Amino acid sequence: QPIDGHVIAANRRAAQIADRPLEAFSDARLLNVLPNFAINGVWQRCLDVAASRSPVEYITRYQHRSQGERWYEVAIAPLGDGFMLTYSDITERRQAEETALRQQREHAEANAALKAEIVRRQALEVELQRLATCDPLTGALNRRAITERLQKALLAAERYGHALTVATFDLDHFKAINDTFGHAAGDAVLKACAALVTHGLREDVDIFGRLGGEEFVAVLPQTDLTAAAAVAERLRRLVTECEVPIEGHVVRFSASFGLAAWDGRETMDRLLSRSDTALYRAKSAGRNVVCVDEGTGEWIVARVPGTEAPPLAAEPSPF
Repeated sequence: QPIDGHVIAANRRAAQIADRPLEAFSDARLLNVLPNFAINGVWQRCLDVAASRSPVEYITRYQHRSQGERWYEVAIAPLGDGFMLTYSDITERRQAEETALRQQREHAEANAALKAEIVRRQALEVELQRLATCDPLTGALNRRAITERLQKALLAAERYGHALTVATFDLDHFKAINDTFGHAAGDAVLKACAALVTHGLREDVDIFGRLGGEEFVAVLPQTDLTAAAAVAERLRRLVTECEVPIEGHVVRFSASFGLAAWDGRETMDRLLSRSDTALYRAKSAGRNVVCVDEGTGEWIVARVPGTEAPPLAAEPSPF
């Protein structure tokens, strides 16, 4: 069994790397001149090569006597009944590689941080846009946003010759809901109504917003007065059938609708005024109805039999 390696020959460069005079290698034992070989596993690899007769190459760290930690590229090949050991100092190359890897990691981290910041700012812009355009209570568009989008819809209708109808509506006896159940209940009713109408309209086509208080408006592009009246009646039914649980009670409510179709010439303010006037007539006609401005000075009030306004409170719902 090998105990130590007897050095047959060593060149001057090997002695320099070992930080010893070349004479120290003459008739020496390998672990006497390079004791750290036993610590970092070089000696064991040398024994394995001598026994297996199979060469190996690898890179290792080595604690130099005077220069501190260094990196070496080591090659061990079988030779006679021993081995030949070749090692090259690659510390500078290794440091350059590590510097490059560190810079790559730093660049990757910087890119990831930049992407995260871009995503954060995009999300912030979306949130700011939402806050600037949406009603904070119901999530519907606010008055400024709804008028801006209505103006754009009118320009598109004029350009392409499409029909466009505006439906203005508000909740009937809303003050009584607040007085009876409190403003929190009124807020819950407004949110429930907005959710119903939003789901009852065409996504990415129709425009829906809250004008203020309990008054809302729906803009129906590419929709004539007859089709819009059918939409309003369907929405009116949905609102009438809605039940909002409030403190052990179920609050029911209704809405009145006023419709006006754009005549192709009038301004946005004039169109909204006609729709609002139709809403006023719906209120005068008993509420919970759809009133249509025919555009000729005539109004049509439609009420389906059995659709009178519901009572404010019903018995608690089992659901």
